[in-house]
Amino acid sequence: MTTFDVNQVKDFADTLNAELDQCENGEGLQCHTIDSSLSYCAERCCRFTDAVRRWGRDVFAGKIAFDAAVEQLWKAELSQLYNRALKLHAIGTQFEAECFVFDGKRKLEASLWNLHQLVAGGWVTPKLSVGPSARQQLAFDAVDRQVLESLPPLPADWIPSDPGQAAQLRRVRGT
Repeated sequence: MTTFDVNQVKDFADTLNAELDQCENGEGLQCHTIDSSLSYCAERCCRFTDAVRRWGRDVFAGKIAFDAAVEQLWKAELSQLYNRALKLHAIGTQFEAECFVFDGKRKLEASLWNLHQLVAGGWVTPKLSVGPSARQQLAFDAVDRQVLESLPPLPADWIPSDPGQAAQLRRVRGT
């Protein structure tokens, strides 16, 4: 996903839900035990969380435009996935014994924690950066190059005020 429009978010969520449906229905070999089902769900939760965070970073960096409809869809799908994962976690807890712990349950708990951070007040609406941080990449055309080349050169003895930059300049100059 590179643009994160409503259709792409919907397709992503539908694919993820279809994979979880397959697992819950016992189709395929990836979910042949409760432990493998818990791990499978945890992986899908992580993929979802990563996609939401990537979307937020891309909006912040100006790679994509913010769309409120996309944000609302992310939130709705997030709530559905969280509730679905909680139900599976409850099943894992029910079948876990005192002397036997499901590794998949631990993975799912970590994934649920990440989802919970977004669901329970951790959601921050992404905004385009306006400070001296990540910004849109600007095209550098021939006119800009001409303007840059027309500037007078720096004096030969000029040294930047930043010590790190000064050290780097001395290395480049070989002094």
